Amino acid sequence: MRARLAAITTLVVMVAYGWIAAASAIYCWGRGILDLYTFPWVQWAVAAPWFNFNDGVRLWLILGAIPPTGLLALLALMWVRNRSRSAPKVYGETSWANRRDMAGGGISSTQRPL
Repeated sequence: MRARLAAITTLVVMVAYGWIAAASAIYCWGRGILDLYTFPWVQWAVAAPWFNFNDGVRLWLILGAIPPTGLLALLALMWVRNRSRSAPKVYGETSWANRRDMAGGGISSTQRPL
């Protein structure tokens, strides 16, 4: 359990750092200061408090955030869709479940005379 928690924590930190690095690259490129894009690659986070400084800073902070956010949203959507496809079907593939399908899904029923 600890190994899984450590792996998830590492993944979250890596994704967040990758997001900042990508947004910083776009921000620096758009502002024409690509020579300032150096390690630790967090220029977007440094510039974010200056959001209202002028229109150029505001524009490139927003444009720098859009592609990394879109990529993360696309990856999350693909992960959710793939996960839902691999889940076993409880009520059958395309029709109502018969008794065998219900038993396979852990559902039991009894017939009562009318």
